[in-house]
Amino acid sequence: RLLQNMDATVGACQNFYQYACGGWLERHVIPETSSRHSVFDILRDKLEIKTDMSVYILQIDQPGLGMPSRDYYFNDGNYKRVLSSTACLITTLQNYLTWQLVMERVSSLSRRFKDARAQYRKALYGTTVEEARWRDCVRYVQGSMENAVGALYVRETFAGESKRMVSDLISKIQEAYVETLEELNWMDDQSKEKAREKAMAIKEHIGYPDHILEESNLKLDQEYAHVCVTWPKYCDTSSNLKEWIIGAAVVNAFYSPNRNQIVFPAGILQPPFFSKQQLQALNFGGIGMVIGHEITHGFDDNGRNFDKDGNMLNWWSNYSAEHFKDQSQCMVQQYGNFNWKLAGGQNVSGISTLGENIADNGGVRQAYKAYMKWVEREGEELRLPGLDMDHKQLFFLNFAQVWCGAYRPEYASQCIKTDSHSPLEYRVLGSLQNFGAFSDAFQCKPGTPMNPEIKCRVW
Repeated sequence: RLLQNMDATVGACQNFYQYACGGWLERHVIPETSSRHSVFDILRDKLEIKTDMSVYILQIDQPGLGMPSRDYYFNDGNYKRVLSSTACLITTLQNYLTWQLVMERVSSLSRRFKDARAQYRKALYGTTVEEARWRDCVRYVQGSMENAVGALYVRETFAGESKRMVSDLISKIQEAYVETLEELNWMDDQSKEKAREKAMAIKEHIGYPDHILEESNLKLDQEYAHVCVTWPKYCDTSSNLKEWIIGAAVVNAFYSPNRNQIVFPAGILQPPFFSKQQLQALNFGGIGMVIGHEITHGFDDNGRNFDKDGNMLNWWSNYSAEHFKDQSQCMVQQYGNFNWKLAGGQNVSGISTLGENIADNGGVRQAYKAYMKWVEREGEELRLPGLDMDHKQLFFLNFAQVWCGAYRPEYASQCIKTDSHSPLEYRVLGSLQNFGAFSDAFQCKPGTPMNPEIKCRVW
């Protein structure tokens, strides 16, 4: 798998994404029903085959925004003045609400509505064929009965030992993050101590909630028996912090700032991210990086505003807060200089993608640090037959290959405006260009594309 995905004609120090994913991109064609095809989409298909009723997979991490683009909401433009000077057009509001309702329920409507949606998607995303009806059914069942579907998936495919192994990985990467704090000269001791407390207070959910496998537990049957939502109960989250925010049969991972909680459903705990049988270099480079990514979300431009208990509270000193902004600005400029030809030559928005870029950079650093500590204790792993790479290089190779993917031009033009993540290629390139350990592992000379003189770092 590792060799097939690679393109050895490209130098690792010139474009590591093409080096790691060139073979994958050559072999895979975007399905007519899809606007994007990636490792995550392939895992979705495998998951559906295993369960016969599973999940319609979303993008990795927190979902992206719809229309308009994310930076619109953070722009200190003149929208308040425009709103106050514009008459409230009831018809416009009614049309908008109708549009939202129809788009949400179009799968249950007649053919003319489906045809209209198909034309809309073709113009916006470049898809030319509708998805199969059974996918709509899968999506509906998963959304309505995620725990029941999760139980089916877990019983069929998920090894119980994986929970313990991933929990151990989380502990190692939490420790690596805490140690990383000592390397930072832009943060004072007061803020470092608060960050340390928050990192070690992160709660974890791994695989699935235990009760979904208990045959004698009536919780599943009673889950929807008496649905009665009242406003005070809906707003009170103190009593349900132990509840899972997502089902088990999902290829995704999450960080919740108001819970200070990370979630890794069973669906993502499979190759190439994780396996009991694969080398630890691959596990740390795969799910280890994702764990570090989610932990770092607790300290990105949004998560840093919440304390260890999930309360919105400023725990930063003025000194550290100002320097955080300075460190972040370097990444804003770096990613803002990435020009995506597929999106018509538009540049990535360094501001809109800042939180995810901080998490990507912190995630790969923490996972690598944790892996090198593992190597110190356990010794270097054996090389894989037929692949002339040491354990350090394998770590970075698997990190890059979990992000292999392709876009349609129409979708690229949309998501560069609306997605809070950088395009897959730049998630890999940006993170590794900033990481000296990568350049050391592949002996990239200073000044080569993957080892630029200016490197950005927040965590």
